[in-house]
Amino acid sequence: MKISVLLISIFFTCCQQKEQGQNAILLEKIVSYNNTTLIDSIVQGNSEFYILDSVKRQSYFPLCYVGKIKDTYLLTEDCGFTSENCGSAGAEQPEVNLKIFVDTNFKLFYYINKEHYISQKSSKVQKNIIYNTFPIFITNLKDSCIGFPTYRDIGYMVRQVKAKNGKWIDIETSKNYKCSTDGNLDYIKPKQIFIAKLLRYEGSAKREFRLKFQRYETTVYSNIFTDYVDEEKLLKLLQKIESYN
Repeated sequence: MKISVLLISIFFTCCQQKEQGQNAILLEKIVSYNNTTLIDSIVQGNSEFYILDSVKRQSYFPLCYVGKIKDTYLLTEDCGFTSENCGSAGAEQPEVNLKIFVDTNFKLFYYINKEHYISQKSSKVQKNIIYNTFPIFITNLKDSCIGFPTYRDIGYMVRQVKAKNGKWIDIETSKNYKCSTDGNLDYIKPKQIFIAKLLRYEGSAKREFRLKFQRYETTVYSNIFTDYVDEEKLLKLLQKIESYN
């Protein structure tokens, strides 16, 4: 899949209104770079960034597409893996051969509707949160299916930051689904792709990041990409991580 850095067009088209929480209107954002077009479902409103915690937060990479490699992808929040059973080839295998690519040229969004209480005596209210994201393109390079215990997001993967000493450090904990609990065993076919979203952290300090997927005895790293983070919070987190090691 070839993705160029040349921006062709970014525009919004309003689709059929759909209630999502409280007065939320579903829109489509269409972003194209040469041979690749992403149609992203979003909610009207102001976007924000993910907050870096003082402790490692659990990783969260929501799925938004699973299927064949093509020129145009419709990204949805209700995405799921193929329902077709891959037979014995779809069983969990110790060999994992993936290509993971974070493309910072696409500026996407991820919508979450949260319920919360304004005060102890108040009734429950809903809040629409729109996070700024980058797409993660993950391709199965094997000649057979790969089975993944999942639940609408990518498990076994964390975000890493490059420290000042050049060492790569996990700043998130991996979500490892078990088929007997809250996950399902789903399959990605050979040469298929799935697209997830990387929620971007808030901050103004430029840092290098990458993703690390680790399953069985296999570790796969994404490309190195640049993004921003709150430097003060990051340093506190790194100091705490170092004290635990």
